[in-house]
Amino acid sequence: MIGARTLLRWTLTVFYAGAGWLHLRSPHSFEAIVPPWVPWPHPVVLATGVAEVLGAAGLLIARLRPLAGWALAAYALCVWPANFYHALADVAIGGVRLNW
Repeated sequence: MIGARTLLRWTLTVFYAGAGWLHLRSPHSFEAIVPPWVPWPHPVVLATGVAEVLGAAGLLIARLRPLAGWALAAYALCVWPANFYHALADVAIGGVRLNW
């Protein structure tokens, strides 16, 4: 039987790996939600994709798990401005709008 922590770890791994792959595959889709005050949106989106993929990989390696967990937590704090900008500025991605 799989434990709750293992299940949650795999869920986060799949989520972050998938999100990272999407950032790397279609960075222009994500550039729209980068706040205007952030310089170089394209490299920033690519860097977030790399961070997500590396964080997901780190969750799978037992000795790297604590570091990966802290790094992904810091990453989540760093991308909050884009998430808030996306919602508050009503930015459409592919015709889809996220509003309150």
